Amino acid sequence: MQISEKIMAHVLETKLDLYPSFIGKTMNIEITSSCNEKCIYCQYSTKGFHSDKKMIDDELFYRITREAKELGITDIGLYMTAEPLMNPKVYEYTRFLKKELQFPYVYTSTNGVLLTPENLVKLVDAGIDSIKFSVSAATAETFKKHHGLDAFNQVLNNIKFANQYRKENNLDYKLFMFSILTRYNEHERDAIFDLYSPYLDEIVFSNVMSSPSVIGVEKYLSVIESKPTIVKDINGKTLPCMQLFERIVVNEDGFLCACCHETRSNLTKLEDLNKMSLKDAVYGDKMLALRKRHLEKDVEGIYCMNCINGTNHAIKPLDPDYVGEPFVPEVFDISDQIIDTFHI
Repeated sequence: MQISEKIMAHVLETKLDLYPSFIGKTMNIEITSSCNEKCIYCQYSTKGFHSDKKMIDDELFYRITREAKELGITDIGLYMTAEPLMNPKVYEYTRFLKKELQFPYVYTSTNGVLLTPENLVKLVDAGIDSIKFSVSAATAETFKKHHGLDAFNQVLNNIKFANQYRKENNLDYKLFMFSILTRYNEHERDAIFDLYSPYLDEIVFSNVMSSPSVIGVEKYLSVIESKPTIVKDINGKTLPCMQLFERIVVNEDGFLCACCHETRSNLTKLEDLNKMSLKDAVYGDKMLALRKRHLEKDVEGIYCMNCINGTNHAIKPLDPDYVGEPFVPEVFDISDQIIDTFHI
């Protein structure tokens, strides 16, 4: 299935139930908080979430993936907001998921820097079903400005090898690419497609998304007018959020999170899976209360309110056990960085 088809299926087929079945659905696991790029539009890099180099605990990983299998989960994504190949155990984890637990679909997303020919072969041998590259440039200059790293040719060659290897060995793993468009690379959209599409099964474009707690992206990077994109057109921020009913999200510390876009702060953490089972967490009182609020379109005073409205008002963490006062999330201003990078 193509990426665009999976996105559309999530939008059209979700059944809104306080106790949703997770048979045939997805779990995303962040296996590391580390990333080797510093993308100009990345809120996680800006907020310093990539700097602690946290790796998920082995025992936790093996236990919750077994429990996910028992819940009926069929798709496991080894990534969310960081670079999964920074965790050297990604190959071991993939092999465990495919060979021992026999999940039908295991996939990952990478910026491509570390997916060298040697690592590609290891990942494919482990049984990976699909790899999604995150690349937003058709030239070395644009790549460095957007990704914060001079690795354009390295990534392009890695993508070419990934395609060459599957052709030469008659393999059927999928290769996709997600490309974020800004005001300073949208002119390369057609060039991006022409450059990479011979080696990939699909390329999905998304306009850059700004966080209300990161100043500068909306003003200086957001695309003013552009061709339609899958993500912008059918995956808008509305209530109720489909993720609460369609996907299980676990961060590298072992917390069940409500949102795959914000997993590092305490704002969306709901349950500590180091202390309870996955089933008890996804059907526990905290998650049920949040699903109920979404179904009733009542997200006043919590993270979801700011997400839906693009605001940065005072909120409380989603955890109903939090007893402190509402607070305004920390704001980061990267305007000067953007101005310097693109010589505005």
